[in-house]
Amino acid sequence: MATLLNVILFVPFGFFSPIVFNKLHKKKIYGILIGIIFSIVIESVQTFTGRFVQLDDMLMNTLGTFIGYEFYWIRIMVSVINCKT
Repeated sequence: MATLLNVILFVPFGFFSPIVFNKLHKKKIYGILIGIIFSIVIESVQTFTGRFVQLDDMLMNTLGTFIGYEFYWIRIMVSVINCKT
């Protein structure tokens, strides 16, 4: 259940990150990298609170970011198609 929540909680992050950071709009790899970096930051902070770094959390956070980022691109493509018609 926690794994699914990690994915779900990062979908909005992936969707809104290209809106907040303009460079993410230009190349898709930047969207993945920002998810990885943010996940590493979260896991690093957890080590200071006495918790352990979990690789599966990092992977699921990145997957959620990627899914949200793809939703963003689908929205862009739909709006472009609607403008052409």
